[in-house]
Amino acid sequence: MSTAPPAPKEAPKSPHIWTGNSDQEDRVETLIKKSGCWDLHLKVSDCMGEYRDWRKCQDVVKEFRTCVQSVQVGEPPKEDTPKATELKK
Repeated sequence: MSTAPPAPKEAPKSPHIWTGNSDQEDRVETLIKKSGCWDLHLKVSDCMGEYRDWRKCQDVVKEFRTCVQSVQVGEPPKEDTPKATELKK
């Protein structure tokens, strides 16, 4: 009887693996892109991928939250935040 541990699961190839089919965009991603906060969303994802600890990413999370909240109250996104149409270039 072998007591070898099970083989480790393969790590995701992309930090955006949860979106399922890469040809089909997630509704949440579409909303974030329309909000103008997409770059900050990517920064949060990159930080979480690098540190795997949300506590080390609080500065970026706060920036993203502020961006999303400003859109929710009707303020236009910051000018330095590209809109979804600019990101598809």
